[in-house]
Amino acid sequence: MNTAAPTPTRQPHSGTDAPDALRSATAADTLVVLRVEYDGARYRGSQAQRPGTPTIQAEIEAALFRLTGRSCRITAAGRTDSGAHARGQVVSFPASSALPLDRYVTGLNHYLPDDISVTAAHRAPATFDVIRHARSRHYRYTIMNRRSRSALLSQQAAHVKEHLDDRAMSAAITALHGWLDVRPFCGPLAPDRNPLRRYDSAAVTRDGEIITIDLWASGFLPHQVRRVAGALVRVGSGQLSVSEFRRLAREGAPGEAPWTMPAAGLCLMSVEYDDGILSD
Repeated sequence: MNTAAPTPTRQPHSGTDAPDALRSATAADTLVVLRVEYDGARYRGSQAQRPGTPTIQAEIEAALFRLTGRSCRITAAGRTDSGAHARGQVVSFPASSALPLDRYVTGLNHYLPDDISVTAAHRAPATFDVIRHARSRHYRYTIMNRRSRSALLSQQAAHVKEHLDDRAMSAAITALHGWLDVRPFCGPLAPDRNPLRRYDSAAVTRDGEIITIDLWASGFLPHQVRRVAGALVRVGSGQLSVSEFRRLAREGAPGEAPWTMPAAGLCLMSVEYDDGILSD
């Protein structure tokens, strides 16, 4: 199955070397930054909730405690919904242990469940912020477009029975570029929350029965990708015209696009930074 998109993304870095400026820093001066992938099917999202609720954050923090003997709170670059996945999530925490970076990778993977994996570890200055310093994030939404549901991809792709016109979807998604008020594709926002996000690229790709929707942007608001996917599915099924989608994207009212696709098809593919700390 080819799900390649037109804009290349960086591959996880497996090296363990810190930048020169960091090699002499003490553990207290730095953060450890991890790239993490996970199958979110059995979790209630990435962010910690009440004790006993299965989340990605709770699992990573528990594994960190078992590895280092110390409790610490992680910060994630992106928040994923219950049932959503990640190939390139980025998390950070204070480097309270002098463990080599490769030990964080092998040690955490020893303690983590099979559906969560650390793919790389880096060091960064204590001033580094995995959220605010991110240049862009890449999300992918995957659709199985055939009459029968998939037994193999039921937790990784949404199922749409009716044939979708991917050419119409591709024409519509070109409206997502530059700085836009994304509230048409979001639920209610706090009055002080900035609704503007910069779309860097967007694409719809079909490979046989699989349709992928790829979005690169400066950031995303809750349910934004799933609602964009829902509107594009309506375009593909003929329930919404290309021009109507373009109007929604450029001039729509807050919450005007309510069609929310299931979380199972959503995956955080990567988070990119400018400062070179996490570069390949």
